[in-house]
Amino acid sequence: MECALDPYAFGLFVPPQLSINSSPGNSVSEGYQPSDSFLAVGYSWGYFNDNGLGLFWINPLAGNFSKLNPNPIELGNGYPQESWLSGSSIYIRITDWSTWPNVTSLYELSQSDGHSIRTILLNERLPSGDIYKVLDSQTDFLFILYSNADWKYHLYKMDKTTLATRELDLGSNALNYIAWGSWTLDPTGQNIWLAGGNNNTPGINFFKFRISTGELLQTVPLDQYPNWSRVVAGKNSFIALRQTTWLAWSLVSVSYSTGTETVLSTDLFPGRQYDWDSGLTLDATGENVFLRSFDSGWNNQMLHLFSGSNGQLLQSYAIGQPGKDLYVVAMAPIPGVVTIANRAGDVSEPIAVSFSISGTATQGMDFTFPNTNLSLLPGNTQQPLSLALVDDQLVEFDETVVLTATPNPESDSTFQPFTLTIVDNDGSGVGIIATDNAGKEGRMNPDPFGFRFGLYDPIRFEVRRTGPTATPISVRVNRDALLSSASPDDYEITGFDVDGQSVRIPAGSSSAEIVVSPKFDINYPEGTESLTLRVAPDPNYTVMEASSATGSIADSAPYEWWSYQMGLLVANQSPALDVDGDGMPNLLEMALGRDPNLPDSANAVLQGRDSDGYLTLSFKRWTGGINNPDGSYTQYRVTYTPQGTSSLESPDSWNNSALQVIAITDTGDGMEQVTIRDMLSKTQSSRFLRLKTTIPD
Repeated sequence: MECALDPYAFGLFVPPQLSINSSPGNSVSEGYQPSDSFLAVGYSWGYFNDNGLGLFWINPLAGNFSKLNPNPIELGNGYPQESWLSGSSIYIRITDWSTWPNVTSLYELSQSDGHSIRTILLNERLPSGDIYKVLDSQTDFLFILYSNADWKYHLYKMDKTTLATRELDLGSNALNYIAWGSWTLDPTGQNIWLAGGNNNTPGINFFKFRISTGELLQTVPLDQYPNWSRVVAGKNSFIALRQTTWLAWSLVSVSYSTGTETVLSTDLFPGRQYDWDSGLTLDATGENVFLRSFDSGWNNQMLHLFSGSNGQLLQSYAIGQPGKDLYVVAMAPIPGVVTIANRAGDVSEPIAVSFSISGTATQGMDFTFPNTNLSLLPGNTQQPLSLALVDDQLVEFDETVVLTATPNPESDSTFQPFTLTIVDNDGSGVGIIATDNAGKEGRMNPDPFGFRFGLYDPIRFEVRRTGPTATPISVRVNRDALLSSASPDDYEITGFDVDGQSVRIPAGSSSAEIVVSPKFDINYPEGTESLTLRVAPDPNYTVMEASSATGSIADSAPYEWWSYQMGLLVANQSPALDVDGDGMPNLLEMALGRDPNLPDSANAVLQGRDSDGYLTLSFKRWTGGINNPDGSYTQYRVTYTPQGTSSLESPDSWNNSALQVIAITDTGDGMEQVTIRDMLSKTQSSRFLRLKTTIPD
């Protein structure tokens, strides 16, 4: 008999633990530019689901990589010849050498998970010949094609959307030949550079053509034949790769104006071999270039970043880790990431994670996080998050982004919440925030008699400054009359200087507090009122983006106002307490208009019989209330419910279905005397009446 192994029982299963980290740490400047990451197409070993060609995200700082495609990338029998990124897609050109004539296709895949978007059969849209290069402009694919018809180079463009294809007409400037490997787009992506010759210009030149029209825009004479393997148009010059010997590769720059070639490095990676599939790729700055190499045994792929100004090796990155290898056949840089999700413990199962966002930073203004869902495939221990910072020009306080994750329950995963502080980089200034923006009317400080102790819910503001704190500073703060519905009569305010108009932040401190204490008043109900305080401009400081802050003042409950007016101490304020010991709790004292400090319960609720012999109940209540559908009555949030029952042994039998109001008399003191009678009291052997009063919690 076979039994399935329970990894929990044997202590073999370590539940996944998810966390987030940022390479600069938990505090990062809003202008932080992370190092490039990479998308790669290749084959992995020592990895879960090594099932053919895959799409991988590579973290160059650690050499770690994560698979993005849950299913194998199907590219037929062909071999990837080149790839590039455009928008949200990755393009791979494939030639199937198993057929004759050969079939060349352009595959468009999603950058997110590698799924196929479309396949373009280039043989059906281009003349017969060899495609040497595909370039990606803003709206078109450009093909450098060596035609089988005339054995010359031709330039074709294909609309990305409609796939309409035509040869780019260069008119009288058409090139008789194109130097191999000399093709590249300019930084705008709207123009193409080609090195070669034509009938109009002597020698060999670099020609710049407008892609949309074929117009010749610039001609740069070259001082020598461009026997380059690859070239890119950098920010300040052309950067080209040249093979000088079998194993030695040099990096050169070519002037945009004179065509003069300058050798930057004569041997880029001594003892290693250039990876011909790597091409030459600009980094995000447009000033440096990436390329890859192998060791002498064609193993241990590495990625290198070289300066385009002096050829210096800036960084080398291992691709893969010991026991977890990746062979890259196509690779392209992508913008770096600020935060990375990490997984420790078991990695054998997929995990779906949904993120929620909180903190003081505002999405869309201080950061972007377009995709709050993450899928960790088996084997992935790291994966990028789409959070990016917004480098604005506003002087503001440091702000936080708090990420909390909810993994799918069946993954048995745990998550450690992550807080990222975004540090402002736009200088120093002064602003105001509400540290507690919700206040409520309540008891104020001791009154002249000294026995009503302070109890209130204030609004708290802080006037803050950023930058140096060595000297004190006075900040002018005003009530914004346009945005404030609360008047100065509704609150008391402390924290201002003697002039009543400025708040002083002392030396060595970065903030000062303003406390707004709402007053108890008799204008009930007022509804919730607002108070906005604003920092006024002044030559002595810069007003920050947080120039105003708003708090709200909620009405006190009528019971609270009544207990205050009746002089109840805070300790005796509970509605359930019977302070005077007369058998009536405070709430009933309020409902019936009695004094909670005096034992005056006598005759508060009267029982009797009317002239028809029905049992009656008589009591006082506040006038102006509402009769509820269930027969109760509400005023000042107190609900009066007379009830009757035939048995005191059945607590649930109390109801008001047989009760009838027979008299309401205004007593002239804001109250009214109400008499009700029990219509069952003449037919039942026993009947009991009571008055129930309640207030909301």
